[in-house]
Amino acid sequence: IVIRASVRERTARRAVPTTRQAQHEVRHVMRHDEVRPHAGGFPGLRRARGAGDRWGMELIYIDESGDPGAINSPTASYILSGLKIPSEHWHEAQARLVSFRQRLRDQLGLKLSAEIHAAEFLGGAKRFLGLEPRQRLRVALWLLRELRQIEGLSSCSVACLKHNEPEPIQACWRHLAADLSATSDRPMLLIADVGEAAAIKQAIMEFRSSHPQQALIIEDPFHRDSRHSYFLQAVDLIAYLQRQRLHPNALFRDKRPEEVFAALDKISPPARWLNK
Repeated sequence: IVIRASVRERTARRAVPTTRQAQHEVRHVMRHDEVRPHAGGFPGLRRARGAGDRWGMELIYIDESGDPGAINSPTASYILSGLKIPSEHWHEAQARLVSFRQRLRDQLGLKLSAEIHAAEFLGGAKRFLGLEPRQRLRVALWLLRELRQIEGLSSCSVACLKHNEPEPIQACWRHLAADLSATSDRPMLLIADVGEAAAIKQAIMEFRSSHPQQALIIEDPFHRDSRHSYFLQAVDLIAYLQRQRLHPNALFRDKRPEEVFAALDKISPPARWLNK
């Protein structure tokens, strides 16, 4: 996978700084994973533990399992999961997942561009993306074990019964934002799959209007196509497995993959129910 540098970064690499100020500016461009406060600081935020004189932030990848509809819906519940990665470990985490996918390509023939979308990948098909059910379960297990090796990574989930919650998307996003804020003192940037942008934005606005830790969440959530993000595919798997704990499909009833749930427990506790 080739990640092209921005024009600004390429310019910074070519530049030859001649003063201490110029050297500082080049370092600031290249070390784009650092977040430094302006002179007045960020209200409501404390310095990241162990960060010395640097500020760190956390990237939160968020995805759902189950549709939010209440009429003619195949699911009775809605589950939302978040995957938290410290910015200073993001590049290492990205490299680890790319290496993991390269091994899957070499050993199982799974293309780097193939999306591991859990509802299909762990569904009832006899073969999907060229893999049998037992192979797909092993891939899920290996991915969970890979995630556990990423320093600082953690995950949490919330869930609701849709017949008790008229707006499941907004309710789960508000509560997930509160849970994430309660376990961090660093700025957070939220990244979600495409879709439901208006409802998600409304939920974060409502969270900001009332929560004492609202300053931790920067900007409205950003949306990316999960086909192009291994992290969104990972949190999609976590959300889907949270559902399988309670409502296993035929594959999970047949194979009873206890190893998969044991690996999930090491990075993500069971979902917190809002109204069960």
